[in-house]
Amino acid sequence: MPEKVFDKEIQRYLRHSHGEIDILEKQITFITGTTGANGQHDLFNVTGSVVTSIVGVCTSDLTSGGTPTISVGTVNNVAGILGLQNTEDIITDIVWTEDGSGLNIDIGAYAGTGYFTRNGITITYDILSGPVTGGIFTFYCLWFPISSSGGVTIAS
Repeated sequence: MPEKVFDKEIQRYLRHSHGEIDILEKQITFITGTTGANGQHDLFNVTGSVVTSIVGVCTSDLTSGGTPTISVGTVNNVAGILGLQNTEDIITDIVWTEDGSGLNIDIGAYAGTGYFTRNGITITYDILSGPVTGGIFTFYCLWFPISSSGGVTIAS
Protein backbone atom coordinates (compact mmCIF):
# COMPACT_ATOMS: atom_id res chain seq x y z
CA MET A 1 0.00 0.00 0.00
CA PRO A 2 1.38 3.45 -0.87
CA GLU A 3 2.58 5.68 1.93
CA LYS A 4 0.09 8.36 2.94
CA VAL A 5 2.08 11.57 2.82
CA PHE A 6 -0.91 13.70 3.84
CA ASP A 7 -1.27 11.81 7.13
CA LYS A 8 2.45 11.85 7.86
CA GLU A 9 2.87 15.56 7.15
CA ILE A 10 -0.07 16.60 9.31
CA GLN A 11 0.98 14.24 12.09
CA ARG A 12 4.56 15.55 12.06
CA TYR A 13 3.33 19.17 12.24
CA LEU A 14 0.89 18.48 15.04
CA ARG A 15 3.36 16.46 17.10
CA HIS A 16 5.84 19.30 16.81
CA SER A 17 3.32 21.95 17.87
CA HIS A 18 0.91 20.07 20.19
CA GLY A 19 2.55 16.89 21.51
CA GLU A 20 1.43 13.34 20.74
CA ILE A 21 -1.51 13.31 18.31
CA ASP A 22 -3.22 10.25 16.84
CA ILE A 23 -5.00 10.33 13.48
CA LEU A 24 -7.87 8.16 12.34
CA GLU A 25 -9.24 8.17 8.81
CA LYS A 26 -12.65 7.20 7.50
CA GLN A 27 -13.39 7.39 3.79
CA ILE A 28 -17.02 7.72 2.72
CA THR A 29 -18.15 6.83 -0.79
CA PHE A 30 -21.59 8.41 -0.99
CA ILE A 31 -24.32 6.14 -2.33
CA THR A 32 -28.03 6.96 -2.43
CA GLY A 33 -29.95 4.95 0.16
CA THR A 34 -26.94 4.12 2.38
CA THR A 35 -23.98 6.42 3.06
CA GLY A 36 -25.62 9.24 1.09
CA ALA A 37 -29.08 8.90 2.62
CA ASN A 38 -30.77 11.75 4.42
CA GLY A 39 -30.02 11.46 8.16
CA GLN A 40 -27.25 10.93 10.70
CA HIS A 41 -24.27 8.63 9.98
CA ASP A 42 -21.60 7.56 12.50
CA LEU A 43 -17.95 8.51 11.94
CA PHE A 44 -15.98 8.10 15.20
CA ASN A 45 -16.71 6.81 18.73
CA VAL A 46 -15.16 8.41 21.81
CA THR A 47 -14.28 6.69 25.09
CA GLY A 48 -12.94 8.48 28.13
CA SER A 49 -12.02 12.14 27.70
CA VAL A 50 -10.16 13.35 24.62
CA VAL A 51 -9.55 16.44 22.53
CA THR A 52 -10.70 15.93 18.94
CA SER A 53 -10.36 17.88 15.75
CA ILE A 54 -12.01 16.87 12.46
CA VAL A 55 -10.76 17.68 8.97
CA GLY A 56 -12.39 16.53 5.75
CA VAL A 57 -10.87 16.18 2.28
CA CYS A 58 -12.94 15.67 -0.87
CA THR A 59 -11.35 13.34 -3.43
CA SER A 60 -14.31 13.21 -5.84
CA ASP A 61 -16.99 15.91 -6.27
CA LEU A 62 -20.13 15.34 -4.19
CA THR A 63 -23.22 15.00 -6.38
CA SER A 64 -26.95 15.00 -5.75
CA GLY A 65 -30.29 15.31 -7.45
CA GLY A 66 -31.11 18.44 -5.47
CA THR A 67 -29.40 20.72 -2.97
CA PRO A 68 -28.72 18.70 0.19
CA THR A 69 -26.53 20.00 2.98
CA ILE A 70 -23.97 18.15 5.06
CA SER A 71 -22.45 18.85 8.47
CA VAL A 72 -20.36 17.11 11.15
CA GLY A 73 -21.28 17.06 14.81
CA THR A 74 -22.98 14.85 17.38
CA VAL A 75 -26.50 13.60 18.11
CA ASN A 76 -27.21 16.74 20.15
CA ASN A 77 -25.45 19.24 17.87
CA VAL A 78 -25.43 18.10 14.23
CA ALA A 79 -23.32 21.03 12.98
CA GLY A 80 -21.21 21.52 16.11
CA ILE A 81 -17.88 20.51 14.57
CA LEU A 82 -18.00 21.26 10.85
CA GLY A 83 -20.78 23.70 10.00
CA LEU A 84 -23.53 23.19 7.46
CA GLN A 85 -22.35 23.18 3.82
CA ASN A 86 -24.18 22.81 0.52
CA THR A 87 -22.96 19.63 -1.14
CA GLU A 88 -22.68 21.43 -4.49
CA ASP A 89 -19.83 23.48 -2.93
CA ILE A 90 -17.84 20.38 -1.98
CA ILE A 91 -15.63 19.54 -4.94
CA THR A 92 -12.41 17.61 -5.45
CA ASP A 93 -9.46 18.89 -3.36
CA ILE A 94 -11.63 20.96 -1.03
CA VAL A 95 -10.45 20.82 2.58
CA TRP A 96 -13.20 21.28 5.17
CA THR A 97 -11.91 22.52 8.53
CA GLU A 98 -13.13 23.73 11.91
CA ASP A 99 -11.69 27.22 11.52
CA GLY A 100 -15.10 28.76 10.94
CA SER A 101 -14.50 29.80 7.33
CA GLY A 102 -16.26 26.77 5.90
CA LEU A 103 -14.41 25.28 2.96
CA ASN A 104 -10.76 25.98 2.25
CA ILE A 105 -8.60 24.98 -0.68
CA ASP A 106 -5.32 25.70 1.12
CA ILE A 107 -4.52 23.09 3.79
CA GLY A 108 -2.31 25.71 5.46
CA ALA A 109 -5.50 27.52 6.46
CA TYR A 110 -6.23 24.92 9.16
CA ALA A 111 -5.37 26.09 12.66
CA GLY A 112 -8.11 24.49 14.76
CA THR A 113 -7.48 23.79 18.41
CA GLY A 114 -9.98 20.97 18.82
CA TYR A 115 -12.92 20.17 21.05
CA PHE A 116 -13.02 18.56 24.46
CA THR A 117 -15.04 15.40 23.83
CA ARG A 118 -16.44 13.21 26.59
CA ASN A 119 -17.01 9.50 27.02
CA GLY A 120 -19.81 7.96 24.98
CA ILE A 121 -20.01 10.64 22.27
CA THR A 122 -20.33 9.54 18.65
CA ILE A 123 -19.09 12.01 16.05
CA THR A 124 -21.41 11.94 13.04
CA TYR A 125 -21.92 13.42 9.61
CA ASP A 126 -25.44 14.56 8.86
CA ILE A 127 -27.14 14.87 5.50
CA LEU A 128 -30.16 17.17 5.46
CA SER A 129 -32.61 18.11 2.69
CA GLY A 130 -32.11 15.16 0.39
CA PRO A 131 -29.61 12.45 -0.54
CA VAL A 132 -26.00 12.73 -1.71
CA THR A 133 -25.85 10.50 -4.79
CA GLY A 134 -22.11 10.29 -5.37
CA GLY A 135 -18.64 11.47 -4.48
CA ILE A 136 -15.88 10.49 -2.08
CA PHE A 137 -14.93 12.29 1.10
CA THR A 138 -12.31 11.35 3.70
CA PHE A 139 -12.76 12.46 7.31
CA TYR A 140 -9.68 12.66 9.53
CA CYS A 141 -10.04 12.67 13.31
CA LEU A 142 -6.97 14.13 15.00
CA TRP A 143 -7.10 13.40 18.72
CA PHE A 144 -5.20 13.01 21.94
CA PRO A 145 -6.32 11.59 25.29
CA ILE A 146 -6.92 13.68 28.38
CA SER A 147 -7.99 10.84 30.69
CA SER A 148 -6.19 7.52 31.07
CA SER A 149 -9.16 5.81 29.38
CA GLY A 150 -9.33 8.33 26.53
CA GLY A 151 -9.62 6.90 23.04
CA VAL A 152 -11.28 7.29 19.65
CA THR A 153 -12.24 4.50 17.24
CA ILE A 154 -13.66 4.45 13.73
CA ALA A 155 -17.43 3.79 13.83
CA SER A 156 -18.72 0.91 11.75
